[in-house]
Amino acid sequence: MADRTSGKAKKQVKKAPGRTARGAGNVRPQQPVRAANLEAECARLGAELKAAQAEIQALKDQRKELLDRINWAIDSLTSLHDN
Repeated sequence: MADRTSGKAKKQVKKAPGRTARGAGNVRPQQPVRAANLEAECARLGAELKAAQAEIQALKDQRKELLDRINWAIDSLTSLHDN
């Protein structure tokens, strides 16, 4: 026989008013700890960002120096070839 219960909607169990989910009563005391953790993480991420930006700038400077050297070498070879 076919299972006829699979198409039926289940009844919703109503909770008594004023009751909260299990563990929800502990949210308030943990708020300052969570805020402190978030502030510490924010500070750590800010420091990482500054370090990454400094590294990017150093790489850009290095790239510019290398391109200048390559251009100088090309100019030198071109002037030697023209003579």
